[in-house]
Amino acid sequence: MNTHSYIGALACAGVEFVRGDLLDQDTARKAVDGVDLVFHLAADHGGRGYVELHQAAGASNLTLDGILFDAATLEASLTER
Repeated sequence: MNTHSYIGALACAGVEFVRGDLLDQDTARKAVDGVDLVFHLAADHGGRGYVELHQAAGASNLTLDGILFDAATLEASLTER
């Protein structure tokens, strides 16, 4: 089964996919707007030895996490009001 079949099957099951640049805070906010659960799969990963050779990528991953968490926290605080 190719990637597109997985996406189609998951979309039919109600999973929403958002493609965008999470370094853009507006994109992150839109991605979590009205959502109860987020699976954040945007990251730069590699195989054995990758981290040692690509240390900046790890920092980028942490930045993406922070932006998405901030957006989710803001969305949650606005929903509770």
